[in-house]
Amino acid sequence: SRGAGLSRQLLSSHLATLADGGVRRVHLEVDDGNVPALALYRRLGFAETGRRASYYARPDGSRANAIMMQAAPARAYSRTVRWALMALP
Repeated sequence: SRGAGLSRQLLSSHLATLADGGVRRVHLEVDDGNVPALALYRRLGFAETGRRASYYARPDGSRANAIMMQAAPARAYSRTVRWALMALP
């Protein structure tokens, strides 16, 4: 359910794996109306790098902008996240 932190845990774990594998930059894009996703990405260190106007088609026929974001997963961060995930009940 929303607010349980599962998305944060999954994405943090994935970013840790990428960092440990030598990935230096991660890019994503998200619908500008997806407020919960934007908040999550920002909490995990993603910053906006651009926008694509009217990129997504919504079911009601309207168009939504795409926000492009990127982050640099750091190895120190990845070790902290892995430890925190292992400590979860």
